[in-house]
Amino acid sequence: MSYAIGIDLGSTFSVVSYVNDNDQVEVIPNDLGDRITPSVVSFGDEVYVGQYAVDMEQHLPYSHTIRVVKRHMGTSKRFSINENSYSPEQVSRVHLFSYRSYSYLKLLRRVCFSHFRQSFYL
Repeated sequence: MSYAIGIDLGSTFSVVSYVNDNDQVEVIPNDLGDRITPSVVSFGDEVYVGQYAVDMEQHLPYSHTIRVVKRHMGTSKRFSINENSYSPEQVSRVHLFSYRSYSYLKLLRRVCFSHFRQSFYL
């Protein structure tokens, strides 16, 4: 069995939820136990998402942290970090995979991302 999760990918914070076995919507806490996750990504030796990215801001150059990426979706904006260039959609993908990972750990079941009429499993 798999669950479809719903993601509110907000400009500043994001929330992940699903419909539980009792047909109730339930927010899935992130890996720190918080119900909301900062919509922030930092690129250092590793890629940091959420509160981890916020915490890494003080250790990384300012240009290595991306906030409010949602406002640039669908534009030609690029984020250049070191020798790499990322589109807003690529940065959002990092968010989505992170949310999928902690959702899977919480639910211990396969997680299905649904988008309009298309669904895909990760």
